Amino acid sequence: MNLERPILLYDDQCGRCRRFAALARMLNLGRVDFASLDSPRAEALLPGLERFDRLSALRFLTPDGSHFTASEATNELFATLGATGWIWRLLRRMIPGTRPAVRLAYAFAAQTRTCERV
Repeated sequence: MNLERPILLYDDQCGRCRRFAALARMLNLGRVDFASLDSPRAEALLPGLERFDRLSALRFLTPDGSHFTASEATNELFATLGATGWIWRLLRRMIPGTRPAVRLAYAFAAQTRTCERV
């Protein structure tokens, strides 16, 4: 994997996913790239993953080769974004249960997703 910056891969056909990516773009300050999970770039970054598996969850990849999915992708994204990074990292350290809370919120969002592609 050859990345200059971290990248958020999301389902651009899902309204909830698009809104989440739009929010992340507003908070980005140029630190993260964005691409559709259905794009040729995502295919190249996720070799061996079938389309169904690629579209099953949000993905966050970093230049060091780390690959986060679902709620962990959300956690790492907000820790990296320019406008939220410092406070998100502080919250994760200071408030027990931050990661489990994000995991529950992501699970709920994923289960109530209304996209018909997956």
